[in-house]
Amino acid sequence: MRDTVGHPQRRRVRLGHAVRQEPNEHAEKVFPSLGDWHTLPSAITNPTFPVTGLHNLVQRVPPVVAKPTKEPAVFALNWLSATGSGILLAAILSGLVMGISIPHIFKIYGRPSSRCVSRC
Repeated sequence: MRDTVGHPQRRRVRLGHAVRQEPNEHAEKVFPSLGDWHTLPSAITNPTFPVTGLHNLVQRVPPVVAKPTKEPAVFALNWLSATGSGILLAAILSGLVMGISIPHIFKIYGRPSSRCVSRC
């Protein structure tokens, strides 16, 4: 069939007309028994440290909360998603693409740090 202009008429498909499945159900079929796979990478890439002298010393009291609760003071060192980590990785990969050896790359990137340490 053709429309009024002469183009072939497109077949209309309703969204979701195919098999309806919950996203989690589909993931379990593709990746069975993953368990708690995300806890190990999270422990490596986002270590947490309680702040000494402040952790659980502050209390939240009504009317902010229903019953008094201690407030944790925890520092999360999320180094993998930090901006500098991506920049360093891109700089190392760029050096490798340009044909520079890994020891020479670190020697080049270490020069500004050594100058700062010697002057500070």
